[in-house]
Amino acid sequence: MAYKQHFIEWFSGKQLPSYWALTQPSGSGGTFVGKDEVDGGMIFTSGSSGNNNCIWYFNDKRQFNPSGFVQIAVWRNDPTSSGHSYNQTIVGMSSAGGISNHYAYWQFNNATSYFRIRNKGSGSAGAIIDSSVAKDQVFHKFTIEGKSSSLEYSIDDALEITRTSELPSVVLQPIIKGDNSGQNPLVGAIRYMECYNT
Repeated sequence: MAYKQHFIEWFSGKQLPSYWALTQPSGSGGTFVGKDEVDGGMIFTSGSSGNNNCIWYFNDKRQFNPSGFVQIAVWRNDPTSSGHSYNQTIVGMSSAGGISNHYAYWQFNNATSYFRIRNKGSGSAGAIIDSSVAKDQVFHKFTIEGKSSSLEYSIDDALEITRTSELPSVVLQPIIKGDNSGQNPLVGAIRYMECYNT
């Protein structure tokens, strides 16, 4: 459901709605389908070729204010995901279908021990920071709130990280990404997403 700039997605059914677009900067074979499991949501898979990089986004329909938005998403790295060290499951906001421009997101990275965040604004190199929450493969509620001079990142409603520099400064859209740098499928699962302007 999308109403003005308030978007809610319950990830269910057999396939992703058509307003989500897929771009694959590298590799091929990315899929996003329903999971045959109670409350399993939908699973997104990078495919099994080397260096697969799959991003689902709003086809550059950017409706969210970088200095006044909230994104809530319930997701996990799925236990069926293969364990190459640089597999990354990413959910957040970006100015483009790729995430090389302005962005703010949560990340599960197999090479680290904790859930981590990343953000980048105009002319910055970006920041990658570990939270204090050890990563696992169960569903968590990840929240990002963009304010006039900060980004606040929370897990299960507990504030983890506040960023006051390298902030995105152009309009944003939601993104879901699976990045697999080895020949092992990355599999993420998502149940819910909500994005709105404050």
